[in-house]
Amino acid sequence: MTYGHPNKISNWEPRMTKHTAKPGRKRLSTQGIETVYSWLAAQFDALQAEGQLVVDDYWSRLKAGRAGKKPYERGTLGLRLRSRDSGAFSIEWYEMGALGRDRKPVAKRHIAKGQSHRYPLRQVLQGQPHWLTPLVEETEDVLAELRKRQALLMKVRDALVAYESEITGTSLTATAVLGGYRSSPSETTQSG
Repeated sequence: MTYGHPNKISNWEPRMTKHTAKPGRKRLSTQGIETVYSWLAAQFDALQAEGQLVVDDYWSRLKAGRAGKKPYERGTLGLRLRSRDSGAFSIEWYEMGALGRDRKPVAKRHIAKGQSHRYPLRQVLQGQPHWLTPLVEETEDVLAELRKRQALLMKVRDALVAYESEITGTSLTATAVLGGYRSSPSETTQSG
């Protein structure tokens, strides 16, 4: 039903999708999406750099706290940052062990993060020396905030990838899209 308005329903055309696209019709523009992808990549890079600073600070403070202590008083919690191809990264706690005659430190056991942005470190800290508890708790407080900010960026990234996939009619992934915008991250970054 029309009421004589120039924007009447009969003038409406459905948006272009892979199901309605016909030869000769133009697809919706993706102009501006590249700018948002570039911004997202810069935000992921900045957040990862901030995370690396926290990891490096933990290791330097751990080494300073271990100085002059007996082996059983040194603590066994390690921390690492791992880059992902999707633009994201993970910052993980693990239990360290020693390998070989040189007693080279290695990741012995990964500690599961759980559902939230925080690691449940209470049980893990029970077997650690008392001097390590404030360091780990302070570090985890900062890391929980970084993980929360990263989760929000990932929601924006995923929504943008879904939007571009819908308007272009192609299947896209975050890895494929953000790969060209990110600075080259290292495989695994770990200090210590």
